[in-house]
Amino acid sequence: MSKPARKRWAWVDGVCKPIAQIGLPVTDERFQFGYGLFETIRADSGQPCFLRDHINRFNRSWRYLFSLPEPDLSWDVIIDQVLEKNRLEGSTAAVKIIASAKKSPNDGVSPTLLVTARPYRHRLELDLLRGGVVG
Repeated sequence: MSKPARKRWAWVDGVCKPIAQIGLPVTDERFQFGYGLFETIRADSGQPCFLRDHINRFNRSWRYLFSLPEPDLSWDVIIDQVLEKNRLEGSTAAVKIIASAKKSPNDGVSPTLLVTARPYRHRLELDLLRGGVVG
């Protein structure tokens, strides 16, 4: 008998929630038209690799795309929360910071921030698991 799947968690606009409870409709323009950006960060034993470089790149993209000041957040704390909630703090994980937005006629751009984490697997390993050929 297989083990039940672990509940996956994400941080969304300031709150950690089970992914199943995050209500972002796929018909929303931010997903339909790809209005947003993401940054993927490897974390080893709970430590994000090159975090400052990733956040600097994220912030430059944010300012360019949204024409807004970048979010003033403690990314290390948020990433720690997401890794802990997903029980990935002692392993190698892929953390993804996502910013997506829709344009509101009255409010301009309204970004949503999302941070997820999953076990890290190298792309070549994933290809092999899918039956792909490497080389």
